Amino acid sequence: MRLVGRDVDLDVLGQLLRDAHTSSAVLTLVGIPGIGKSSLLDALVARAIENDVATLRCGPTELERHLPGAALGDLLATFTDLSGLDEGPRAALDQALLRGASNAQPVDVRMVGVGLVALLERHTQLVGPLLMVADDLHWFDPLSASVLAFAARRLPATGVVLAAARRQDDEAIDLGGSEHLLRPLSDDALLAVLTERTAAAHPKPGARLLREALVTAGGNPLYAVELARSLVTRAADSDRLVIPPTLEAAIERRLAQTSSTRRAALATVALLARPDLATVRRLGLIDDVAAAEVDELVDTRSGRVVFAHPLFPAVLRQQLPAMNKRAIHARLADVVDAEEERVRHSALAAEGADAELARRLVGAAHDAERRGAVENAADLAAHAARLTPLDDGDGATRSITAARLVYACGDTDGAVAWLDDGVARQPTAADRVRELCVRTAIAFDTGNGSPASFASEALRWCTTDVERIEVEALLARVIYEDFPLAAKHAARAAELAEHTDVPPSIRVGVLLAVAGTSFIAGQGLNREIHQRAIEIERGVSLITAESACGSFAALLKMADELDESRAMFLRLLAETDDEGTLPYALSHLPQLELWAGNWDRAEDYAQQHLEAALRTGQHDQVTQARTNLATIGAHRGELAEAVSLATEIAATSRAASGAWGERSGVGLLGFAALSDGDATAAAGHLDRFHELSDQMGILDPGYCRMDGDHVEALVAVGRLDDAARRCAEMRTIAERLGRERAIGVVDRVSALVAAARDDRASALSLGKSAVERLASGPFVFEHARAQLTLGQIHRRFKEKAAARESLDAALATFERLGADRFAARARQDLERIGSRPATAFALTATELRVAAMAADGATVKSIGAELFISPKTVEANLTRVYRKLGISGRAQLARWYAAQPPVNSG
Repeated sequence: MRLVGRDVDLDVLGQLLRDAHTSSAVLTLVGIPGIGKSSLLDALVARAIENDVATLRCGPTELERHLPGAALGDLLATFTDLSGLDEGPRAALDQALLRGASNAQPVDVRMVGVGLVALLERHTQLVGPLLMVADDLHWFDPLSASVLAFAARRLPATGVVLAAARRQDDEAIDLGGSEHLLRPLSDDALLAVLTERTAAAHPKPGARLLREALVTAGGNPLYAVELARSLVTRAADSDRLVIPPTLEAAIERRLAQTSSTRRAALATVALLARPDLATVRRLGLIDDVAAAEVDELVDTRSGRVVFAHPLFPAVLRQQLPAMNKRAIHARLADVVDAEEERVRHSALAAEGADAELARRLVGAAHDAERRGAVENAADLAAHAARLTPLDDGDGATRSITAARLVYACGDTDGAVAWLDDGVARQPTAADRVRELCVRTAIAFDTGNGSPASFASEALRWCTTDVERIEVEALLARVIYEDFPLAAKHAARAAELAEHTDVPPSIRVGVLLAVAGTSFIAGQGLNREIHQRAIEIERGVSLITAESACGSFAALLKMADELDESRAMFLRLLAETDDEGTLPYALSHLPQLELWAGNWDRAEDYAQQHLEAALRTGQHDQVTQARTNLATIGAHRGELAEAVSLATEIAATSRAASGAWGERSGVGLLGFAALSDGDATAAAGHLDRFHELSDQMGILDPGYCRMDGDHVEALVAVGRLDDAARRCAEMRTIAERLGRERAIGVVDRVSALVAAARDDRASALSLGKSAVERLASGPFVFEHARAQLTLGQIHRRFKEKAAARESLDAALATFERLGADRFAARARQDLERIGSRPATAFALTATELRVAAMAADGATVKSIGAELFISPKTVEANLTRVYRKLGISGRAQLARWYAAQPPVNSG
């Protein structure tokens, strides 16, 4: 089809191709079916060939989503020599592309991606620029999708451009880069298509018919072409053609014009994942396919049967009655080569239970899982469970296996249904262990139900040491209400594992259970155990949230090793292309950046976390993201949302006997109350926080960051003995672990206790120690609070000059951070000692830049793009600017900014 009305789109693609000589880039075309995505990619490839730019291309069919590595194999079909790659990436690529000897280990997607990136780099160095074209991203198999997404984010600096296409409303991998939305053709362009295609019609369609076809096509070129075909083939005496109301209806009409025999042949081809000519010939359909090619329904130049558009096979499959479809699948099962395809066709042809077929499906599912093709494995396992006779002793095992794999693919409801089916099939003790472990994972991940209850029940069904080790370790990692009990389970798992041969994944779980529970119990960070776990899991496929690397990064954050933790989480984000794992990797960064004083960055990460959690349907992660956003807001003095959310979380968790959630809620309520100057409410909330910590056995200072606020509130309400006891408890563990931040916080609040008791020497010594200790670390806000406390102590003892120095330093940091409530407190103290009047407002550097751009008329989106912050963060900064300046909108902001003196650049 000649491209009409696509000059702008062709220019965009032409620029992409030109960029291949100076940079690398990724562009994804997005549009509805029939809008011309593939035609534009065809034009791009033709232009690349004209310019001697090498091209790799793939475009899977809908049914190829079940073939692991199919799209990747097509993309790299011409890259047969991998000898220049390092051994690891080369072996992984060979395994993913089914080249060479089979490997018992799952495909390492990251290593395959590393191999692809190395291939691209080698090509650009030795040959020159390269164009990669990936059509129909929405039909990529999971393995190919993950590898391509990995490589797309790590293209060489120059020489590679990736052009892709996906349907507008279908889910597909995100390759990064930019997207280009294909809009409907203009009326003039569409009229040109219709006129060109109906030029040979006798009689020629009148203006009324052309206008009706133009309106019906709605700017869709494929629809226009099919309508033009209808106009050409209408009866000569008819000027009352009924125009098909949808593109699918137009295709149905087109197919109806061919013979029933030919339609049946094409329907058979439409049920093949990869319909090559050899298979078509074995089916005896070659003549019908040849005739269909003459009718422009298919194209066989590549050696495969490629339909004129993906909607053609989709319509053919939809039109097939169920009985006919089963018969075709049975025929295909006898013709296709690959065992996995044969057994899948057999399953789709089956009319009832079939023990032998179910056994074959189990084997195919096992092979698919071993290759890392989890979605394929889940599909095959579900077929196996469905076709297993009711009286078959393996029925429960197969249903539970299907549940495990289906859940791994993100289908929670389907997993629960298969688990219930397994329980109804007289499961063995081993089956019950597996079933309850899956239920534990579901409850833990979704927040629905009690994971510890399921795991405890699983323990009662264990009959082997391997099972006991796995379940004991699982219990240790899901018990969040009683950490001493969790530690006992971890210790039992570790003791058994010393004398038992267990799979690597279970051994990693044991090590993480031991390290995690001992850390929370105040025993410190065991780097050696984590390094052992990380080494073991290098060859084990584990999702980020359960991996040793992810667990270690989280504990590093709690142990105040912020730089190391940040580096690990950023690496996890860079290496994670699975949407389901992104929320976990994002969940820790907001807290980390908040503590480090990077509050705008913290808010951006929290917003990304919320979006990822909503996108993947992870309820607990949504709550965590909302909590992070509210906590950041509370630090900035925006208390209403924090109080509302914290009240909701505490009440909901209390009703469900969820101590962890209640503790989180009352902790945030305590901080908000203290920020608001309500020490009585703060003390009450934080009494409960401390009570829950004791009840749960949480001792590590990293998990007890509200303890300093608790002491401050106790001092403010006059409970000095309680405050002193808390300080002594905090100091014991902080000094034993050598945590400088925790010791600095203890020094600060101990100084408050000493000052309240009029012990000037101790108060000043402890206050100065707090400032010095916290100055050496990244904890900007805590350091400013120590300066505020020291200034208040100096003021209490009438030492005005020293008080002013400390309070001025604290105020500068609070204003820079945007900690409005704490800045106001520092100003109040300065005013009480007769300091120079505090300014009515003080904008942070970010607030000033946002204000300047907004005053010049920039949009929220453009400000965010310029400053590399989210639109939500821009809006939050503007809200704070308006409040600080006492204005109500952009017009007043523009007048304020125009009145400011010019900046002296020096």
